[in-house]
Amino acid sequence: MSDSPQTSRNSTEVPIIRSDNVQGDSLAGFKKPFQLFLFLKINDVALCRKALRLIVDDVSTLNQVWLFNYSYRESKVRGKRVPSLKATWINLSLSWKGLTKLWPNAPELGGTAFIEGMRKRASRLGDVIDFNVNRWKFGADESSEPDMVLMIAADDLTDLFLKRDHYREVLGGFSEIWQELGARSSTNGRETFGFRDGISQPRIRAKLNLQGLPLIDLPESTEHDNSTFANLSEFLIGYEQSETSKSVFPGYNDCSFIVFRRYVLLEEEFRRFIANTFNRVASQYDVAPVFDEAYIASRFVGRWTNGTFVGGNIEGRYLDDVETSRLDIERFERLGTLECPHFSHILKANPRGILPVGEQRHILRRGIGFKTNERSQDGVGLMFVCYQSSIDKQFEFILRNWLSNPNFPTLGSGYDPIAGQNAIGLSRTRCITLQIPLRQGGFASYYTELPQDFVCLTGGCYAMVPSIELIAILSQ
Repeated sequence: MSDSPQTSRNSTEVPIIRSDNVQGDSLAGFKKPFQLFLFLKINDVALCRKALRLIVDDVSTLNQVWLFNYSYRESKVRGKRVPSLKATWINLSLSWKGLTKLWPNAPELGGTAFIEGMRKRASRLGDVIDFNVNRWKFGADESSEPDMVLMIAADDLTDLFLKRDHYREVLGGFSEIWQELGARSSTNGRETFGFRDGISQPRIRAKLNLQGLPLIDLPESTEHDNSTFANLSEFLIGYEQSETSKSVFPGYNDCSFIVFRRYVLLEEEFRRFIANTFNRVASQYDVAPVFDEAYIASRFVGRWTNGTFVGGNIEGRYLDDVETSRLDIERFERLGTLECPHFSHILKANPRGILPVGEQRHILRRGIGFKTNERSQDGVGLMFVCYQSSIDKQFEFILRNWLSNPNFPTLGSGYDPIAGQNAIGLSRTRCITLQIPLRQGGFASYYTELPQDFVCLTGGCYAMVPSIELIAILSQ
């Protein structure tokens, strides 16, 4: 086992990532148009170890993914995209049960959530597994809880399926619980209910150590106050500032934890509710011209569909994607926080400008859409994926204490109407108060109930994303 990662003892220093030992999707993101998720059960440990020996060299490192993404982005900027510039990426993760099958005496790390698994945490999160057990594709019971998740990401479907079929042919010791094919084209590059996604991610204060190159700043831009940066230790183990809080076992250094949640989006029901709300409000008030169905939906999400923040930026709704991409989204969000509804999904999930810096929690989102006919003939799903160094303190904390807390960030804010969950009783009713702009000026308060969930959980699990070194050790 090699030495611990280079970590700053001085909080003003920037930590250096051992980027050849970190899996690439976590900090760089695969950013491929197609992605396949294989949820697997380990049936034969010896064959599984042999499979890991075949996989380990395929697993994509942060070095590889970051360099490819940089080259791809530069080719687009220059207007000379190279058709041959493509790659197929692999990511491997293990649940606690999967990890302990390969390593029976594995030291416990990652908190209670990772060890218990998502199914046993359902009551804490507000997840309704008992009512959806027949619809859950994985993770609903012990037999369908994955031991391993293999992610394959590619620029075209042919390459993706070739890699999947190759693995099915040469890898033994597994059975497939479920596979999901995600595609950016499923939602035309957009995510929840047609809103542009993936705009605002945490800026991480760290440097990449790419062999043969000078140290590279991980953020694409450093023209921001340091207070806007997240610490590397929020996403990777082994980079904590305090020596006493470092990983108790060096083998876990450079590992991360990942959350998978399979959602079906009830777009038809959502749009019907928005339309009905607009009709009721318009019949009661002399509303301003800006007030329409898009106005209501944008308040639920916290953005216009093009991605611009709603606070103090009415005109932003009319910008196209090219114009929007030039905006400093984080700056707009910080300036508009006081005007954005405190129940909106974006603000509750990342309340920048409201909480002191030390109280903020971050996750790195890597979701992708998929097609489904489970609830309609042309339905849309979302495979939500996020990375963190503690599922308890990051994903679960955000879901329980922010999204599903009607008194956050201020008393009476209301539930997040997109991803918040009311676990009290069977109705799961959530309430919010809309501020309605009036033609003569000012606002009227309109209280409304959301009669159902518009984002339905249909599968999920927690896993560890092991370092390249740890995969090699587990394969022996």
